[in-house]
Amino acid sequence: MSRSTKRVAALFGALLSIPACVPASEAPPPAGAAGARLEPSAAARGEPFESDGWRVTVEKLVVRVRINAFGVRSNGYGWDTYIADVMRPAEIFAPGLRVGPARVQVELATRKFFREQGTWDAEWDDAVVLPGVAPDDLRWLTDPVFVTPSSFEAASSASVLVVLRGERGASRVTVRAALEVDSRTDSPVGSCAGDEDEEAGWPPGGDEDVRRPPPPEEDDPVVDVRANDVVYAPFEVRPEEVFRCEVGFGELAAADTNGDGVVDNDELLAAPARSYASLRQMLDVRFGVLLRPVKP
Repeated sequence: MSRSTKRVAALFGALLSIPACVPASEAPPPAGAAGARLEPSAAARGEPFESDGWRVTVEKLVVRVRINAFGVRSNGYGWDTYIADVMRPAEIFAPGLRVGPARVQVELATRKFFREQGTWDAEWDDAVVLPGVAPDDLRWLTDPVFVTPSSFEAASSASVLVVLRGERGASRVTVRAALEVDSRTDSPVGSCAGDEDEEAGWPPGGDEDVRRPPPPEEDDPVVDVRANDVVYAPFEVRPEEVFRCEVGFGELAAADTNGDGVVDNDELLAAPARSYASLRQMLDVRFGVLLRPVKP
């Protein structure tokens, strides 16, 4: 199904999804959709940025992302999941909302799996694949690629695929990572994690100006849903924020233990990182800052 066809179908479905709380002789209340426009920063579009003296360029950035929308004056709720190449602008939306103000949340979200009798069963969460995503990348974002070591009966997909190229003098290192990021459950929502966040259960960080993130309802943008239409709130995609504190590209480059100029997931998992079990785990946490609403 094409994206435009899905939009028409979703908006039609929005009308049908309003609870049947009115007499059959009355028309259902009008409905529409709340959306998010994902806007890549210059760094996300592939312009170099600096980290640890390295000149870093994003070569790939594909995400599995969920949008949630909540009616402000009603109990209406809509959601959908997308796989998108966010090196380019992308539009996503949640259908099934009554006309009026709605809060919009966007989160990186893995797909969960559970194993019964040797077979992996996925939660119902099929994602819409937007144009520009390479077929070879899809299995990382749709299949059970990370198995939980403690039980081996649970697994998840990746939610972020990223390729970074770093240059410093004559040195060249490429980092290729598939990350397991659930940005509203296991990562700091503020720009860096710090001592106060550690007391609240977040991993420790280093910035002195860290504050505990505000309640989600205060930070989420509000859109005015219109009947049979999609209204978008802008969100930024900022991979450079990942390297603002806690982790620098030099630490990732040092994980190239075999000297082939490429750091892969296995090398990231084998490299310790201060308060984290590995560099991979640190990136899982730090990439929670990748998507942020644009402040008015």
